[in-house]
Amino acid sequence: MKNFIITFALLLSAAISSSALAQSQFGDNGTFWVVETQKGVKYSQIKIYDNDHNLLYNHELIGKRLNSTKRKDKNYINLIHQSFLAGHLPTIWKDQKAEVIKP
Repeated sequence: MKNFIITFALLLSAAISSSALAQSQFGDNGTFWVVETQKGVKYSQIKIYDNDHNLLYNHELIGKRLNSTKRKDKNYINLIHQSFLAGHLPTIWKDQKAEVIKP
């Protein structure tokens, strides 16, 4: 019984830690996005990294909390990612900040 509880706890912790990851997979271009949110605060950051984990672009949303599991939020994140890759900076509305990081 003790082994069962330990095994169950390990499996549960592995499932929780893997589902909390909010990032895209590497694309053909070698970049990926990461969403960072703060618990209890309406604030999100979309960060775009390259293969070497160098930050390329930072997009802050103040007053909006993104959830990468929701379809509309994921589409918005992918829109930001694709427009950055195409060389176009996304439209910045009030309460948003964008910063291109030069290597």
